[in-house]
Amino acid sequence: NVAVRNAGDGIALAQTAEGALGSMNDSLQRIRELAVQSSNATNSDVDRDALQAEVSQLVAEITRTSEETDFNGRKLLDGSFSASFQVGANAGQTIDVSIAELTSEKLGSDSQAGVSSQGNANKLGNGDLVINGENIRASVSGDDSLSFAGKEYSGIAKAAAINESSDQTGVTATVDENVVLGTDMNNATLGTATAQANVVLNGVTIALEGTANSTDAELAATRGSTIAALNAKAEQTGVTASDGGNDGGVILTAADGRNITLTGVNDLSVYGLADSDTGAAAAIQSQAGFTLTAENANTDINITGGDDTGNGNLENSGLAAGNYSPQTAVTSSTKQEVGGADAGATTVSTTASSIALTASQALASGVTVTSVTNSLAGAQAAFDAAGYDVTVATYDQEGIATAAQEAKASEKRLDDGDLVINGVAIAASSTLDDTASDTTAGSSDAAASGISIAATINKSTESTGVTAEVNATEVIGGANARSGATGLTFGATAGAVAVGDTVVLTINGTSINLAETGDYEKNKAAAITAFNEVSGQTGVVASDNGQSLTLTAADGRNISMFADGGAALAMTDLGTSIENFGLNVANVGQNNGATTVKAYTYASGAETTYSTVSLSSASAFEVKNGTSGAEGLSDSGLVAG
Repeated sequence: NVAVRNAGDGIALAQTAEGALGSMNDSLQRIRELAVQSSNATNSDVDRDALQAEVSQLVAEITRTSEETDFNGRKLLDGSFSASFQVGANAGQTIDVSIAELTSEKLGSDSQAGVSSQGNANKLGNGDLVINGENIRASVSGDDSLSFAGKEYSGIAKAAAINESSDQTGVTATVDENVVLGTDMNNATLGTATAQANVVLNGVTIALEGTANSTDAELAATRGSTIAALNAKAEQTGVTASDGGNDGGVILTAADGRNITLTGVNDLSVYGLADSDTGAAAAIQSQAGFTLTAENANTDINITGGDDTGNGNLENSGLAAGNYSPQTAVTSSTKQEVGGADAGATTVSTTASSIALTASQALASGVTVTSVTNSLAGAQAAFDAAGYDVTVATYDQEGIATAAQEAKASEKRLDDGDLVINGVAIAASSTLDDTASDTTAGSSDAAASGISIAATINKSTESTGVTAEVNATEVIGGANARSGATGLTFGATAGAVAVGDTVVLTINGTSINLAETGDYEKNKAAAITAFNEVSGQTGVVASDNGQSLTLTAADGRNISMFADGGAALAMTDLGTSIENFGLNVANVGQNNGATTVKAYTYASGAETTYSTVSLSSASAFEVKNGTSGAEGLSDSGLVAG
């Protein structure tokens, strides 16, 4: 009798849900009728506004029904309901019932919306990617019969590796289009497109010839001739070219997702083509991403993988870890790190107090002025390099810089015109949206943080239908952090540090002391304790990942670090000492000591790691560049598609 009563309760619950679904179905049918009516050309704008008003009311009613329908106090249609009914007298005689989310957003969503990756020049290795508990094999060149070069890195190869396990995971990978945005031609070098030049696209040589690029009409003509030449060989290259205007240049697309490899003359930007180095004929290779979709609406997509501590690296897949709904479209930005070493080497000329000065920067290891002519004591010379304003403050009698300050990096902040989502231009990111990140480090820009990027995207959510979520910021010591586990003394290197010596590490403006013990595991344990004792001030928690340290800022704030070992440390030793505490020298700025001419502080030398941002929507969405071209889009860490 009890089993019969239980079954009756289940039937009553199902009937309640069915009644609500019937009401929602009626509303959806009426919305369809209104859509058909609105498409009639005889309707005026006023008529369509009235029709839209009724649609909005119907959508609101669907939302109310999904949120308020319940049985015995339990919500039925919001996606949270799952129950087991005992319908027999014996154990196991049960019926399991779950009801998927049936909100207005989900009812209008694309069942094929999925989780998108970003292409990269890394092959998928064993241990890199786990989907729904299933290890995905490595990608190999044999998976890709289309790409000209780098086959094992391609989206085609990675998708093939994932699809080999689809029966076990319930998830399928589809290769995305490979899109290479062109160069902003508003600043193209005038006159250089008139000479014929050869480029090699996916192994096929193509002759290009443009105009003087002195007017908008000539810029358009240069793009037109370039597009015509490239498309004439499209059957051979697998790549088509299209016009992105002065802002977007010439856009290359491989619809089948094959890699795009482009080499040519030094400066391809005058033709509107992408060129990462206009001073050399270096190759540009772009890899497509892929999109994961679940086999049905009840299969979540759970993504995990290695953290680069010796057991694979999820970043090689281009995906972000997480558990994703099958009817939600998701993509994530790439992690970026900024520090004093990012600008590379360059030589510039400028003036200081009307006195000629020539400076040579070696930013890979600090700012160094190697030649100064007719300088005055105390004179200042300012110059800019790749997003950094660098001021040389003082010189000695020979004109060698002895101190330098590197101002804030602008590698990643969004400006107006950088990013367009679903046709809506996203506003510039603002420092006002991030009150958590420490900005006393020159490489830490609050407007460039994941917090600020997500905030500015979400200001347009009502228009785009896309929501941004900032991910936790992570700094991982990596698989090589343990090198030098016996201590800081390495052979007869000058300035080597003995057991007991201390490195002062500043993280997000707060300093901790790390003392060498001569034992790697003890060093790690002491470092974790030191980091976590000040976590309330820094927002960063340290943990042992089994190989090295993992530092996590759960709220997505920037993580800036700088280590100062003092004059006793030679330039080559400090990095090793940091690795002895489970950290990676690539994530920690360093003071190389007074034995060199490069004197750094936390403000001028800290390395900053920025968080990533995930975009999600109930249906597929489009990300593309705005008026700032490809360079502007790259500031967000997102890719077009």
